[in-house]
Amino acid sequence: IFQVALSNITTVTRTQSVFGELNMSFMDDRARFGVEARYSEDKKEEGEAASGGGGDLGAFAGAFFSDTFSSFTPRVTFEYDVNDDSLLFASAAKGVKSGGFSAAATLPENRTYDDDQNWTYEIGSKNTFNDGQVQLNATLFYIDWTNVQILAADEGNVNPLSRSIVRNVGDVTSKG
Repeated sequence: IFQVALSNITTVTRTQSVFGELNMSFMDDRARFGVEARYSEDKKEEGEAASGGGGDLGAFAGAFFSDTFSSFTPRVTFEYDVNDDSLLFASAAKGVKSGGFSAAATLPENRTYDDDQNWTYEIGSKNTFNDGQVQLNATLFYIDWTNVQILAADEGNVNPLSRSIVRNVGDVTSKG
């Protein structure tokens, strides 16, 4: 006998955001400074309706989850025109991917996952030479990423063909 568990998962996300930006120029417009900020609230609901199944696979519980995930994501930028052909720049920004639910997770502690966040820092230079015929750009960056969300195995589920669920798996840094 071959058995397959079926599910009916519904996810609803409602997002509200407020965004603001301030830019200013100085040093005869050769330097520019900018600040941006966004505040967002994601109201998420996820539920799994009871479905058929039997034997070792069992029926789904019809679990329902609801929560609001809020985030504040600032960005700061600076640009300086060394001359008409060379620009120096720097920026720092925070990014957030809101948390959510894996309603079908076997273990209760894996049914909710947290925000995935990163801070990205960048400095660089943009240059043109030979009357704009040659361009040379260089950038250094560093990304500090926490609570990375990925699809991962559903711990606790003994079914070798179980579906993957979203989980926070740790922290990552990237530089280059």
